[in-house]
Amino acid sequence: MQNSQPQTSLESSLNADSTALTADTHRLYVWAPRSEVAFIQAIFDAYEGVGRIRTERHENDRSLLLVLASPSQKDFALDLLRQIEKEITGQINFV
Repeated sequence: MQNSQPQTSLESSLNADSTALTADTHRLYVWAPRSEVAFIQAIFDAYEGVGRIRTERHENDRSLLLVLASPSQKDFALDLLRQIEKEITGQINFV
Protein backbone atom coordinates (compact mmCIF):
# COMPACT_ATOMS: atom_id res chain seq x y z
CA MET A 1 0.00 0.00 0.00
CA GLN A 2 1.36 3.38 -0.98
CA ASN A 3 1.51 6.36 1.32
CA SER A 4 -1.35 8.58 0.20
CA GLN A 5 -0.21 11.74 1.99
CA PRO A 6 1.08 14.39 -0.40
CA GLN A 7 4.55 15.79 0.11
CA THR A 8 4.94 19.30 1.40
CA SER A 9 6.58 21.79 -0.94
CA LEU A 10 9.73 21.64 1.22
CA GLU A 11 9.90 17.85 0.94
CA SER A 12 9.24 18.01 -2.80
CA SER A 13 11.95 20.56 -3.46
CA LEU A 14 14.47 18.72 -1.31
CA ASN A 15 13.71 15.36 -2.86
CA ALA A 16 14.18 16.92 -6.28
CA ASP A 17 17.86 17.46 -5.59
CA SER A 18 20.65 15.65 -3.79
CA THR A 19 19.86 16.99 -0.31
CA ALA A 20 16.99 14.74 0.71
CA LEU A 21 15.13 15.60 3.89
CA THR A 22 15.73 12.65 6.21
CA ALA A 23 16.04 12.03 9.92
CA ASP A 24 19.82 12.46 9.48
CA THR A 25 19.54 15.87 7.82
CA HIS A 26 21.37 18.51 9.85
CA ARG A 27 19.42 21.67 10.49
CA LEU A 28 21.59 24.73 11.02
CA TYR A 29 19.88 27.97 12.00
CA VAL A 30 21.61 31.27 11.38
CA TRP A 31 20.67 34.94 11.51
CA ALA A 32 21.97 36.89 8.55
CA PRO A 33 21.51 40.38 7.15
CA ARG A 34 18.24 40.45 5.22
CA SER A 35 19.94 42.26 2.34
CA GLU A 36 22.37 39.34 1.90
CA VAL A 37 19.89 36.44 1.83
CA ALA A 38 19.76 36.19 -1.98
CA PHE A 39 23.57 36.19 -2.14
CA ILE A 40 23.85 33.44 0.49
CA GLN A 41 21.25 31.34 -1.32
CA ALA A 42 23.05 31.82 -4.63
CA ILE A 43 26.35 30.63 -3.16
CA PHE A 44 24.72 27.49 -1.75
CA ASP A 45 22.98 26.88 -5.08
CA ALA A 46 26.34 27.13 -6.85
CA TYR A 47 27.73 24.39 -4.59
CA GLU A 48 25.22 21.74 -5.61
CA GLY A 49 24.62 19.10 -2.97
CA VAL A 50 26.09 21.02 -0.04
CA GLY A 51 22.75 22.08 1.36
CA ARG A 52 19.56 23.98 0.89
CA ILE A 53 18.68 27.36 2.37
CA ARG A 54 15.21 28.23 3.59
CA THR A 55 14.20 31.62 4.96
CA GLU A 56 12.23 30.99 8.13
CA ARG A 57 11.35 34.58 9.03
CA HIS A 58 12.43 38.21 8.89
CA GLU A 59 12.87 40.55 11.82
CA ASN A 60 13.72 44.11 10.89
CA ASP A 61 16.97 43.96 8.90
CA ARG A 62 17.80 40.33 9.85
CA SER A 63 16.56 37.00 8.49
CA LEU A 64 16.51 33.63 10.18
CA LEU A 65 17.82 31.06 7.72
CA LEU A 66 17.56 27.30 7.95
CA VAL A 67 20.41 25.44 6.30
CA LEU A 68 19.58 21.80 5.57
CA ALA A 69 22.71 19.71 5.05
CA SER A 70 23.40 16.01 4.81
CA PRO A 71 25.71 14.53 7.47
CA SER A 72 28.53 14.26 4.94
CA GLN A 73 28.20 17.95 3.98
CA LYS A 74 27.57 19.54 7.39
CA ASP A 75 31.17 20.60 8.03
CA PHE A 76 31.54 22.01 4.52
CA ALA A 77 28.26 23.93 4.93
CA LEU A 78 29.53 25.44 8.20
CA ASP A 79 32.84 26.39 6.58
CA LEU A 80 31.00 27.90 3.63
CA LEU A 81 28.87 30.05 5.95
CA ARG A 82 32.01 31.27 7.71
CA GLN A 83 33.61 32.18 4.38
CA ILE A 84 30.44 33.94 3.19
CA GLU A 85 30.46 36.02 6.38
CA LYS A 86 33.83 37.45 5.36
CA GLU A 87 32.35 38.62 2.04
CA ILE A 88 29.12 40.24 3.20
CA THR A 89 28.18 43.34 5.14
CA GLY A 90 27.06 42.35 8.60
CA GLN A 91 27.42 39.21 10.62
CA ILE A 92 26.10 35.68 10.42
CA ASN A 93 25.07 34.55 13.88
CA PHE A 94 24.69 30.85 14.52
CA VAL A 95 21.70 29.91 16.69
